[in-house]
Amino acid sequence: MSMKRAERRQRTREAILEAAAQEFEACGYSKATLQAVADRLGIVKGTVLFHFQSKDALRQNLIEWANERLSEAVTECQDFEQWRSMLTAIAELYYKDARIRAGLMLHDEDIQNDAYHQLEWEQKLAIQTEKFIKRKNDIGSAIARQAMQTMYSSIIRRRWRDMSELLQALDFMFSLLAGYNERDDSIDRYKKQ
Repeated sequence: MSMKRAERRQRTREAILEAAAQEFEACGYSKATLQAVADRLGIVKGTVLFHFQSKDALRQNLIEWANERLSEAVTECQDFEQWRSMLTAIAELYYKDARIRAGLMLHDEDIQNDAYHQLEWEQKLAIQTEKFIKRKNDIGSAIARQAMQTMYSSIIRRRWRDMSELLQALDFMFSLLAGYNERDDSIDRYKKQ
């Protein structure tokens, strides 16, 4: 196969994933059809089936796409500002990429159908978050870590009118965390007296 043909196939495959993401976002998985995906691109359904054998194959590819891109975005953080920047970058990826939004939406549907498994990016994010919640070994810290991850997930998955609203919500979350850590520092100082 020539390079041009391989490149064309890859571009078609990417376009199908993008169209499927838009269709799944608009209609949900159960109501979306392969024909509707094809219609979005002005191609025949057979072309979609050539690249993806089923609607479920598209679904799995979108979940994997989201997990891979978000896993790449989760980086080792040495301080709070690096962690904050990483979370903001992940939120921006989610906001801008329909494939990520659709992949996580489809994964959420798995959770509702009792087929939950934590994605790699979620595991990596939990490790980085743990570094910035003080008093790691008590039940309060475990609850705070879970609350912070749940809040973050809810913030990035909400439909914001524009990026500035999303960034304001993230700033609010970061201020809550800063207040939590300052409170713990005060408690620790009080106990030492």
